[in-house]
Amino acid sequence: MLFDQVRDICWPLSLAFLGLWAVHLVHLRLAGRYPALFGYLVAAFLTGLGGYIIHHMAAAKLLGRSFYFWYWAVTQPVLWMLLFGVLFESFSRMAEGYEGLRRMGRTVVYGLAIGIVFVLGLVWILDPFENPDKRFWNSVLLIQQQSVYMATAGSVLLLLAIRRFFRLPVSRNVAITLGAFGFYFVSVASMITIRSYVGYQQNSMDDAMDVVGLGIYCVCLLFGATAFSRGGETVVRDRRLDIQAQPALASAAARLRDVNEQMAKAVMR
Repeated sequence: MLFDQVRDICWPLSLAFLGLWAVHLVHLRLAGRYPALFGYLVAAFLTGLGGYIIHHMAAAKLLGRSFYFWYWAVTQPVLWMLLFGVLFESFSRMAEGYEGLRRMGRTVVYGLAIGIVFVLGLVWILDPFENPDKRFWNSVLLIQQQSVYMATAGSVLLLLAIRRFFRLPVSRNVAITLGAFGFYFVSVASMITIRSYVGYQQNSMDDAMDVVGLGIYCVCLLFGATAFSRGGETVVRDRRLDIQAQPALASAAARLRDVNEQMAKAVMR
């Protein structure tokens, strides 16, 4: 089918772009400054490469399911945790100098990650692969994946709202990271919402959305790999802020300091 052919093209492309971005970080000597991003790129490349090989070459089954299913079920939660790490890392770069905000962000991210692990573990305990419907665990993992994308999309929008409200100056590389991953998260979350309204009976629509999502992923990775730069560590400020806007900027900075102090006190308790 056409969708399968496009998927076979986009899958290796996504691996190439993941590797390109990771190598670019090392070349720029920024891997140490963005360890979560670098870790995700390397892990996604290695697990994606392994999945591609298993999907096309391994026909063996384990407990009635393909070996690729078990490989996907084990590796995907790891990548989900790393995605939350990338978001928290971007938030930390945005909130440098505001320890209260950073601690609160870390609490939220860790809470979401623990929640995902808890739900998966609870379902495993209640039904340890004994459900007669072989599609049961496929549905469980699919719901978990959808929950992750919805949560990450909401987190990106929240970070953008915080930046806008407090007029936080951020580096261009952080903006690129949020832009690349944010666009992908929001796009996938939007397609998930459309699916929930239309239903999952139309396999052609599901295949089309999967291919579109993979294509968007490739575009976002290519954008991040090519736009990231050493000079991107400079802080980007809103050029529209002129002298008349300085009072509003000062007011936003004062609000940010107050919120930071309150959050620091709340976390320390």
